[in-house]
Amino acid sequence: MVHSNIDWEKRIRQNKIRRKREQRRHLFQLIFAVCFICVAVMTVSVIHSNASEADQQVSIKYYKNILITSGDTLASIADIYADDEHYPNKDKYIREVMQMNHIEDEDQIYAGTKIFVPYYSDEYK
Repeated sequence: MVHSNIDWEKRIRQNKIRRKREQRRHLFQLIFAVCFICVAVMTVSVIHSNASEADQQVSIKYYKNILITSGDTLASIADIYADDEHYPNKDKYIREVMQMNHIEDEDQIYAGTKIFVPYYSDEYK
């Protein structure tokens, strides 16, 4: 049985169409695989990031109203309420207390008056 040129050309065209479809399908599969891998990597990264954040101790800033007693100074108050983690030095804490309470001079606190002081705690109150 002899095939005519028309039959051969028809088979060639069909094979070309089939190969193009296969190439397109492979391209979509590759794109899907790359997208899936990217999403998986981002998910693992977020989970890992959240896990490392959960291990860190969280400090919450609070404010307290205190009564100044005889002999109190802003430096002695800073010794009680300022911590090294949040205040690199006592002067920064003292400046914050002065600003919060509108105190212009560090020696301008008197026994019997109340001032607000900031402090940090690891407990949620």
